[in-house]
Amino acid sequence: MSLPPAALWTLSVTTATGRTGQATVAGGNAMYWEATLNNLNGGRILQNNSAQFDALNAATNIACWQQQTSLNFSATDLDGDELVYSLEQPLSGCNNPIGYLNYVTNGLINIGSTAAPCFAQVPGSPSYSAVFPIASFNLTGPACPATRSATPYFRFNATTGSFTFQPAIYDSQDLDRNKYVVVGKVSEYRRINNVRTLIGTVRREMLVIVTDCGTNRPPAVPVAVSNNLNSGAVIVNTVDSTFVQVSTCNATRVLIRFSDPNANDLLTVTVPNLIALTPSDPSYLPTDVGTFQITGNGTRQPVGVLNMQPDVAFAGITFRIPIQIRDNGCPVAGVQNRIIVLTIRNRSVGQITVAGVAGSAICAGSPATLTARALRPDSVIVPVPNPTTLLANFTYRWESANGLAPADQNSRVVTVNPTQTTRYIVHITTTNFRSAPIPTCVDTASVLVRVVATPPQPSIMEVGNELFSSAPVGNQWYFNGQPLAGATAASLVPPVPGSYTVVTSTIGTLPVCSSLPSLPYTVVLRGTGNVQISPNPTANGRFIVQLTGYEQPVVLTVFNTLGRQLTAITVAAPNPAGTTQALDLAGATAGVYVVRVVTAGSVKVQRVVRE
Repeated sequence: MSLPPAALWTLSVTTATGRTGQATVAGGNAMYWEATLNNLNGGRILQNNSAQFDALNAATNIACWQQQTSLNFSATDLDGDELVYSLEQPLSGCNNPIGYLNYVTNGLINIGSTAAPCFAQVPGSPSYSAVFPIASFNLTGPACPATRSATPYFRFNATTGSFTFQPAIYDSQDLDRNKYVVVGKVSEYRRINNVRTLIGTVRREMLVIVTDCGTNRPPAVPVAVSNNLNSGAVIVNTVDSTFVQVSTCNATRVLIRFSDPNANDLLTVTVPNLIALTPSDPSYLPTDVGTFQITGNGTRQPVGVLNMQPDVAFAGITFRIPIQIRDNGCPVAGVQNRIIVLTIRNRSVGQITVAGVAGSAICAGSPATLTARALRPDSVIVPVPNPTTLLANFTYRWESANGLAPADQNSRVVTVNPTQTTRYIVHITTTNFRSAPIPTCVDTASVLVRVVATPPQPSIMEVGNELFSSAPVGNQWYFNGQPLAGATAASLVPPVPGSYTVVTSTIGTLPVCSSLPSLPYTVVLRGTGNVQISPNPTANGRFIVQLTGYEQPVVLTVFNTLGRQLTAITVAAPNPAGTTQALDLAGATAGVYVVRVVTAGSVKVQRVVRE
C-alpha cells in the first residue's frame, strides 16, 4: 500500500519466534519483522540474531544525528555457498510491500533543531526508497542559518551487507519521526551442475533510531596495518569494512587499531565466537586459518590482533568477521559496526638469484652460483599448547639438470656449469609447519640460465703491410699481450715490430663473451727493397717477381689463403739493381695467393691473383 504524505504508521510486528510488539516508523518506512526463508535446496543461511550476536546485529540500532554511522546485516552460510546482499522494500504482510513518502517539502529539509531550524535545498521532489531508507545527506555550502545544499548519502556494500549513512534530520519534539527501517535481503547461490542456482533468501528488517548524541561522536574508522615483513598481506581500510588478504603458509600478523574522536572515551570492541560452539553455529575463523583477539578492551585505544597462518586447504576462501565498536559517551553511546573481510590466497614466494650474472646468462664454460630463498616471514606460529613463535626452517631440493652436481641437490646455494641453456628448479619446504603427514607448504621457484656461445679462436694473416683477423667483427688487437686502444677493426697496420694477437668478442649479448687469443704473429723489421709482380692477375698461373734493392739471399714462398705452402724458391745472390724470378701457379685453382719475400732481417708480402 502507499502511505499518504507526512503520515505516521504504527504496525503490529511479529518476529520469527512469535513475539509481538509495536513499532512506530516515520517517513513512510514501516517494518514487517518476520524473516522470510525460502529453503529451496537445503540451503542454511544463519542470521546474526542468536544471543551472542545481538550486540553486533541488533534489530534496533541507535544512530547519532549528523554523525557518520555504519551498520550491517551480514549473515553466515554453513554450506559455504555464495551470499549476495541487497536492500529491499518493507512489508506490511507476506508479499505486501509498503510504499514510501517524500522526504522533502518545497525542496527544503530542516537540518537544524526544532528550536533553531536550518534548511537545506534538495533538488527535485525525491522520496525514500529501498536504497535510500534514511534521511542521510552530505551538506555543502555556507553554515547555518544560511540555506545549504543537501546531497543524498547512503553507502551500501553488497559484498558484506554493510551500510554507512549520516543522519541529517532530527525531531526533538516528536521522537517517533526519528525512526526508520532498513530492509536487507541475503540471497544464497550454489553451483548445481555448473549452473549458478538460487538456494534461498532471508530478509532482515532493522529499526534505526536517530538521536542527538550531543558532543559525543561515534568511534573512528579502525585502521589495520601489517605487523611483519615479507608477509605479502594486502590491506584496504574502507568506511565500513576492513579487507585483509593473506597468503597460505605465511605467518601473518595484522593489527587493527581502534580510536575515538572524543579523546577521553573508552572503547569496547565486541566480537562473536569465532569457532562454532555447536554444529548449527557459524564458524567465522577456523583455527587452521588463525586467531583474532582484542587487547586493551575497555581502554581508549584497543587493538585487534589477527594472527594468521592459513593451511593451503583454505586457499580461495573468504571469511567475514562482524565486530562492533562502542564508546562510553554520554548521554548516548557512540556505536560503529564493521566487517573484517579476510581472504586467503595461494602465494608461492620461492626465489632463485644468480650471482654475478647479467640477465641470468653466462658464457659457455663459465660457472654460475644459484641461491634459493623463501621470501616469507622468518617465523612460524606453533600451537604447543599456546601459540609460540619459532624460527622457520626450510629444506631445499633441486631437480636434476644439466651442469648441476648430484651432491648439491639438497643445498641452498649451488654452483652449476651448464653446457647449454638450462632451467633450474628448486622446491623449498617449510619443515616445522603443516608437515604431517606430508608437507603442504612447498614453494617452487625456477630460473633460466642462458649459455652464450663464445666465438671461435681467430687467426692472423699478413697481407702487404697489414695484419688481418679471420673474424670480420668484434676484434680487439693486442701488442705483446697488452690491448691496443681503438684497435678493433678487422685489420691492423702494425706500428712497430713485435708479437701481435687478436681476440674476438660477441656483439649485442649480455654477457659479452670472448674467444681465446689467436696464436701470436711476429712482425719483423720491414726491408727497404721493392717487390713487383707481373702480370697480376695471371691468366695461366705464370708470373715474374721483380726484386730491387736486395743484396742478401731472398726466400720467395707462395701460400694459399688457408696458409698452405705451395712452393718456395731461394734467390741466393740478388742483384741490388734488379733481379727477376719466375714462379708458376699452373697447377693451382683460380683465386688469391700470397707471395712472401723474406730476408734475414725483413719480410714483405704481396698478393697475386690466378684467373
